Amino acid sequence: STSPTKDDIPPTTSSTNISPPPSVSSSTSTSTSSSSSSSSSSTDPITSLSTVITPTSHDFITANRLPIDEFKRIYPQYEAGVPSKTLFIKNLDATTTPEDLVSIFMTFESPAKSSDDTSTRQSSERIQYKGPLTGRMKGQAFVTFPNQEGATAALELVNSFMWKGKPLVIMYGKAK
Repeated sequence: STSPTKDDIPPTTSSTNISPPPSVSSSTSTSTSSSSSSSSSSTDPITSLSTVITPTSHDFITANRLPIDEFKRIYPQYEAGVPSKTLFIKNLDATTTPEDLVSIFMTFESPAKSSDDTSTRQSSERIQYKGPLTGRMKGQAFVTFPNQEGATAALELVNSFMWKGKPLVIMYGKAK
């Protein structure tokens, strides 16, 4: 496995206080969402956000995961559940944004069929995000992948990733 570069890991001395990488930057676009008709879905964070999102590298995630024995000590009842296309993420920091979720999970999305236009992908081929949720479900989110294999790969890599000082706890969501 390759080691993360110094640019991948923010300076820190404790794995429990890891800050997220600088993954979200302001867009230079000044357009507004007034009465323009758009072909992109309003629930698609990648095309509907007014920010440019940089993916969180797998090396960064791997380097900033809670050791499995410590994760099991904190969450002794943890079970991933029955594999499905949907992941249920909990233990999110209160400041986590939809852009943060996209940054963490977007690398698990399969590339567009056409290299010059990612907006033409069908919504069934894209990862769908719901959250971070508020109210009783505060600190939780759902991420639905185009297939179970993508969800499993994401769960195996991202579960116990230290995000904003807290380990993410990821389980398969129940099928509807």
